[in-house]
Amino acid sequence: MQHFRGTLYGVTATVELNMKNRRANVQLRGVPVGGRLSGTGWLDDADSEAGGVVLEPEFSERLSKRFVSVQSAALNRTVTDFF
Repeated sequence: MQHFRGTLYGVTATVELNMKNRRANVQLRGVPVGGRLSGTGWLDDADSEAGGVVLEPEFSERLSKRFVSVQSAALNRTVTDFF
């Protein structure tokens, strides 16, 4: 597992990435998203390290209600675990 954390526009994203199956557990916290949201996502191409993202339907729906979407994601191997 690799762990990442970052903040943008008042939203803190905490991500736990399972490198074996490339699934990411994502938690978003902040006023712009209405408190706290969490769910799971993965890349369109499981063999890739970057590209389009698929979100579990419930997570995608909750994000959509807040006008939030995830267009793409990329693994940055030069970044080490943040926590």
